[in-house]
Amino acid sequence: DRASTFAAKGEERILHGAVPPLPSFLLLGGNFRQIQTYFENGRQKDGRYFTMQRELELGATAAPAPGLKAWLVAAADLPARVGSARQAPAESRRAFARLDLGDSLILRAGRFLPRYGLMIADHTAAIRSGLGLDQLSDSYNAEATWVDEADDVTVTAIARLPDQADANHLRRGGALAWSHNLAGKHRAGASVLHGETRTARKTLAGVNGIFALPAGAFLMVEADGSDSRPLAPGPRTRGIFTYLRAGIEPVRGVTPYLLHQVRNPSVTDHAKRSDSVGLGLDWFPRPHFELDANYSYVLLPATSAYARSGYLLLHYYL
Repeated sequence: DRASTFAAKGEERILHGAVPPLPSFLLLGGNFRQIQTYFENGRQKDGRYFTMQRELELGATAAPAPGLKAWLVAAADLPARVGSARQAPAESRRAFARLDLGDSLILRAGRFLPRYGLMIADHTAAIRSGLGLDQLSDSYNAEATWVDEADDVTVTAIARLPDQADANHLRRGGALAWSHNLAGKHRAGASVLHGETRTARKTLAGVNGIFALPAGAFLMVEADGSDSRPLAPGPRTRGIFTYLRAGIEPVRGVTPYLLHQVRNPSVTDHAKRSDSVGLGLDWFPRPHFELDANYSYVLLPATSAYARSGYLLLHYYL
């Protein structure tokens, strides 16, 4: 556990040890995230407090034969209040079956996010929301991953998109992702994704890496290009999206970081570009608790105007 302070015996277990140990073939997890956002420019000031995630996850494993391991995993969002009156129903957004064939081949089928890029959890980041890989973009897929000591390669066939997904999300297509481990401390990779949304044929391609630096510092980077061709007559659109996060962990569980992002959905329309740079702090005060605070300046190069944005994320995990 990444918590920075002393933990009582058993506190790192599910519900702080209140739940008896589960059988070895059962796995239980969950994530609950609340966020307060802030945005201000020369014309407006706005803030919102809302629930990002109320999710429980259950997994079961079995070893039907030597060299084989099977998994069944399902995650469901718990009912959440919408506005002041209605309740959003519980919904399963991720469910899949997985089969491990020895130590090298992993097969998976079901509903989940196709592997692409760094796969960070922040769906508001440029490399997630800008590429259409954000909230509710989990599709129905079949996937195969090959792993050895230095490399891993994942091939994904995207078969179908849920009805409630955004028009910018892929409804069919395929993805290829590769990464290489360097000296056990660094990882470099590349990804390609091609398919159709409800309105366009879309291709994404990019490179990414995670690098360990001296004194406990780290660097996470990703750069992606997008190419979208509308199914109906219309102009072709090319975009560029980047993400850079540099941080250091001077004390266990306390990580200040610098974040820089570029969101440029159309390289021919400079007015749509935005660059942001900010400071953040990720803190795990005790087992099961995380606080992530960020404050950024967002520059609009077309007008030389800027805005200020930030958030405070409260995360509890089982």
